Amino acid sequence: PFVSWEDVDEGPTHIGAPLHVYRLDGQGDTRNPVFGGPLIEVPLSWGYNRGSWALWTRLQPLLRQPVVRRLRLAGIAAHSGLLRRICLSPEASSVAAMLTLSRRLIDQGVQYLHMSWHSVSLQPGLTPYTATAADVERLYATIESYIDRLAAIVPIRFRTVSEAAEILAPPL
Repeated sequence: PFVSWEDVDEGPTHIGAPLHVYRLDGQGDTRNPVFGGPLIEVPLSWGYNRGSWALWTRLQPLLRQPVVRRLRLAGIAAHSGLLRRICLSPEASSVAAMLTLSRRLIDQGVQYLHMSWHSVSLQPGLTPYTATAADVERLYATIESYIDRLAAIVPIRFRTVSEAAEILAPPL
């Protein structure tokens, strides 16, 4: 949810997609659940640091309009901290931001937190996120700190995406 890849290789948009695990048929819009669909979508954990997510979902297409983009309102809002989109990724978000997102997702009734990062980031020099061995160590430290602090808030059970899909998918 809250992410569009339309500007990147004409990918899909997930703006307005459900926060929860849902089924798809592989034919239509990836934002629309399909009862009994054979595919299971376990959305990545994305959200906003404050305010109504329903409102931001409705405003996001407006913020992507060329005229509004030139004004850089989304960037100004993010840099000021007024409104920041957060992804549950140690590559892109601080521990504090990831904890804010986690609390907000839990408050929305989401039953899982889907952390992600590029696997090549575990080797120095393969991505801009981890150019050096020290950067890789910082990535590990960020993950460790997030997990430690999250465990102080809620019980944690680790699952693969396949396991989470099997446990949380709507019935056929």
